[in-house]
Amino acid sequence: MLKLLSVLILVLGTIVPGLRAQTAMLTGVVKDSVTLEALISANISLAGTLQGAATSTEGTFVIRKIPPGSYVLRISLIGYAAREFPVNLAVNDSLFIELYLQPEHVEEEEVVVDTLQRRNAIE
Repeated sequence: MLKLLSVLILVLGTIVPGLRAQTAMLTGVVKDSVTLEALISANISLAGTLQGAATSTEGTFVIRKIPPGSYVLRISLIGYAAREFPVNLAVNDSLFIELYLQPEHVEEEEVVVDTLQRRNAIE
């Protein structure tokens, strides 16, 4: 019985660490394509998953523990044209991507404000 328990512990000790390392990591930086400045708070997501990140004050991001596979990487920020890229990740991959977003003019409908001046006399 003690021998069986020792073998079981040995087998689990070698399998469990391998199961935890079956993921990939995606890191990168997002910049303005015109000024080359880092873009703060850009949204980066893997389509069809709940995984994503927002860029830091340096424009960098990290998405950890990504299961291996093929994904569509989406990048968006108000005032910039959104972009999508295919990404293929294998076990233990650590991929760095430098992304550039094109500024986009956002135009809303015209808002007209009418006011009516009213005077009240205080007696």
